Amino acid sequence: MRPVKTIDEPGNSRFPLDLHLDYQQRLYGVITEMEPRKIGLEEADFLQWLTDIKTEEDVVRETRAAKESEALRDKDAERNECLTGLFQEIRQAARSPIVARRESGLLLKTIIDAYKGLQHQRRSGKTAHIDSLLRDLSTAEAAEALKQLEVDTIVSLLRERNEEFKSLREVRSTVAAGANRLAGQAIRKVNDQTLNTIFRYIEAAYIASDNDPDRQVISRLIDQINQRTHESKVSFKRIEGIRKKRLQMKDSAEATDTKAPPKRKRSAADPSAVPPMEPTGEAETPQAPPMGTTEAAALSAVPPMEPTGEAETPQSPPMGTTTPTADERS
Repeated sequence: MRPVKTIDEPGNSRFPLDLHLDYQQRLYGVITEMEPRKIGLEEADFLQWLTDIKTEEDVVRETRAAKESEALRDKDAERNECLTGLFQEIRQAARSPIVARRESGLLLKTIIDAYKGLQHQRRSGKTAHIDSLLRDLSTAEAAEALKQLEVDTIVSLLRERNEEFKSLREVRSTVAAGANRLAGQAIRKVNDQTLNTIFRYIEAAYIASDNDPDRQVISRLIDQINQRTHESKVSFKRIEGIRKKRLQMKDSAEATDTKAPPKRKRSAADPSAVPPMEPTGEAETPQAPPMGTTEAAALSAVPPMEPTGEAETPQSPPMGTTTPTADERS
């Protein structure tokens, strides 16, 4: 019975797009070193496979272009920071009590006034206006004033950020020029099917070969394929590990932010559950005695009158009582 040698299951259908493309490119490079007829294929099969790999490369570039759009927004925000800082420094210098500083500030202010509100313009026109501003600030007189105010560093940083923005924009435009390309999932499926078919042809050629040298060449090819498959799987596990760790950290942070402090439960036996009555400082109103209480008991229930310190008013004698005359008193 002839020996059998198999190719490891790649599992590349789970690979992210970049890793999937890298795996296809690496296997294409090693498999196409073999003469196609020795594994039952034709040159046209390799050519079609290469065409599909190129299509997947285009899809990857478009995906990266979306990320470059985010980079454009970040770079534009950095340009705005430079513009705002530069304008503020110049306008503040124009009001300086130091004569030399004020003169430099006034000179530069006449330049930047023409670009007021540049930070808030649309990105499409902002880039050209920043180029114009940088040209206006590059004259010998303006350059000397910039050094006087020590803002020439901000101008250099603005020029650098503007050039970086233009480079990113060109890359995105170049990538976006392609049209009518297959979606990522569709081209991945096509290339996976092609690769699996080629694997089966290689395994069958190893079994069917009557030439030992040819079988050894095919055996080494299978070893090369399995080695690259192993390396790609290791890379995939590492990528997945990083992704899961980031998700766990994100979930943990969100749980920490939304976790409310636990409420303390008080038992009925806890004396602190019912707060003690606080003194109000007001005199208590005496209560009327209950029905059926004797007069003496009632009188004892009424608190004694406190002396007020005021003289008592003499009471009039009762009706029918005669007042003695002076003779009678004597």
